[in-house]
Amino acid sequence: MFIDKLSISNFRNIKNASLQFDKGINIIYGENAQGKTNLLEIFYVFSHGKGFRSRTDKELLNFEEDNFDIDMSFFKNHKEENLRICFSEEKKKEIFFNYSKVSKLSEFLGEFKCVLFTPEDLNLVKEGPSEKRRFLDSALCQQSVKYFSYLINYNKILKQKNALLKDFENSENNLLLLDTYNGYLSKYGSFIAKCRFDFINDIKKNAINFYREISSEKENLTMKYLSFIEISENSSEKELFEKYYEILKKSIGADIEKGTSTFGIHKDDIKFFIDKKEVKSFASQGQQRSVVLSLKLAECENIKERFDEYPVLLLDDIMSELDIKRQDFIINNIKNKQVIITVCDYERYKNLENSALYNVSGGVIRKVR
Repeated sequence: MFIDKLSISNFRNIKNASLQFDKGINIIYGENAQGKTNLLEIFYVFSHGKGFRSRTDKELLNFEEDNFDIDMSFFKNHKEENLRICFSEEKKKEIFFNYSKVSKLSEFLGEFKCVLFTPEDLNLVKEGPSEKRRFLDSALCQQSVKYFSYLINYNKILKQKNALLKDFENSENNLLLLDTYNGYLSKYGSFIAKCRFDFINDIKKNAINFYREISSEKENLTMKYLSFIEISENSSEKELFEKYYEILKKSIGADIEKGTSTFGIHKDDIKFFIDKKEVKSFASQGQQRSVVLSLKLAECENIKERFDEYPVLLLDDIMSELDIKRQDFIINNIKNKQVIITVCDYERYKNLENSALYNVSGGVIRKVR
């Protein structure tokens, strides 16, 4: 998979741009706050339907305008495809896939796949469970439309259940409604938990191998998905639903007492270990960064294994956060896929073989080479 052409109108500080990208390494350089990350955010919008730094589509607008228009041609399985997303305060968001309008995100989600690595991702292993769930959801939503739909539904029902619990009045109707919510949460949650469990199992081997390479074969990485229900590779959908529902049923008293949902996949976590010691508590900053780097590259391999082609890899000013050893490791592992790298100082990377060079200044993007 690779991006071919991109046209931009009024997206954040980029007023107008028409670009063509190289199939290999594309280096975007410029000072801070010039628009480099805005360019990467466009590709993330095409893969996830939303920005990675914004809560609303309106935040993606140029300050002086009331609409934006982004249009991208890309190749997927050797076939040219097109995505276009327009937004205006009057019409809201409109999405077109191969020039036909789509009515909902699930109709185009996953058509274009990318893996994004930002400096904020380096905190993934030392932050709380919510950051790890965000990593899982970001990866899985672009791989499975069903996962995306179930996650939306789960969060919607969870919000409704918590609203009921907040000022709960003990009545037959409310208890019946609570049981109905638990049934839906069990349906959606058991599927999501199994997908997360399988994903961690799938990326584990490659992540372990990448980490071994970074550590010069001196250290061993392991990881485990922690859910409130017991899951195995052979767990069936029916079996997990029944386990999930039974736990929620038994926790109704605790839910009512605390005024919130005490169990569910919204509390699940991932634990990482280096030589059997938990990364969050005992690993150095360098080791933590190596773990995240291994995870991101393993995610790329997972997409290749499932869909028979690599995603586009987006590296947002990540090199400045890594030492020379880890920079070299990245460079040696990105040569077989399309990569878009943003940097402030491009001197170290300007002579990379088969690479294109772009400069960004004040939202203006020009191809240098």
